[in-house]
Amino acid sequence: MQYNNHLNKHSTGCQLCQKGKWLCIFITYKCSADCAFCPAPLSNDTIQSAFGNTKEQVLQYLKTTSFKGISYSGGDPFLVYDRMLEWQQYFYKHLPHYYYWVYTNGLTTNPYKLEKLANTGVNEIRFNIAATSYLNNNVWKQIKLARKYFKYVSIEIPSIKAHQPKLIKALKQANSMGIDFLNLHDYIVSENNPSKAQEPIKEFTLNFTDELYYVPSSILNTQEIISHCEKEAYAFKINHCSMQQKEEQMLQRRLNTGQIFLNSDIDIHKDNGTVVNYFRFPSALSNENISTILFMQPEKHHTYLISKLEAEHTLLEQSHIVIEANCVPKLSVIDYKTVIDWYQMQKAE
Repeated sequence: MQYNNHLNKHSTGCQLCQKGKWLCIFITYKCSADCAFCPAPLSNDTIQSAFGNTKEQVLQYLKTTSFKGISYSGGDPFLVYDRMLEWQQYFYKHLPHYYYWVYTNGLTTNPYKLEKLANTGVNEIRFNIAATSYLNNNVWKQIKLARKYFKYVSIEIPSIKAHQPKLIKALKQANSMGIDFLNLHDYIVSENNPSKAQEPIKEFTLNFTDELYYVPSSILNTQEIISHCEKEAYAFKINHCSMQQKEEQMLQRRLNTGQIFLNSDIDIHKDNGTVVNYFRFPSALSNENISTILFMQPEKHHTYLISKLEAEHTLLEQSHIVIEANCVPKLSVIDYKTVIDWYQMQKAE
């Protein structure tokens, strides 16, 4: 099987994602579909990104980075088309060298919207055909139109074993239309309702602290789909967006996005993207109370944070103790650092 031949030819957007050098803007969480497999945390009309919820604030941060791409996701961005168009025109004016891509289920696109969006510098559009049971004629009409307007047209879906027969039928159509990329994600199910998958699941720890549930049969399904596509000599390239690839992406995000929010006076950035912090607590404070503050009350961290030099001086005191903690760095404007583990430092003899 020529598996690696496919994996080495990702879209530019996927390459930027793996390097941690792109920003995903959730331009709305509204959606016209109701997918049982949807992992989206919200369903309301709100804007979220790591760099804020106004385009001016986002641009201010982007100018300090080595990022090279922006994606618009949701929800479905086409439900707030005018907003998406306004944001895209704004960013393309200021960052014309960026690679831009958009996600949609195709239910609310039309020729006018597709052509106008493509003319604002969007390089790629990605359709989630799983949201419409793979074979929706109206959606495929939109995909055919998108092929006319966008440089790259992709299909991006969770890899679900039970859906394989429908997907195989759809891929023949995708190849005939000249689709460029097929992105298959390991099937992640909601933390609140993992039984939605209706088959065995496994846990995966992402970014040291985030416990995700995924369906292992998804990996086999992806391998079978790749084999089928190679047998049929389909021209599109396949990206298996595995749990391991997501962890690599998080490493790069810790190294790149995490760097933006570092405080050089107190944060020590490690090679794996985590941060070392030092805390000064009263000696009378119990380990239980210290753990509560470190793990459960990040908004209080600033009260106790000190520099490494201050930590060394504090070790000489009797009234205080020093805690060294490993943390996931702050990765957005609304986040706090997340403590992974900690230990009490001892004075050198």
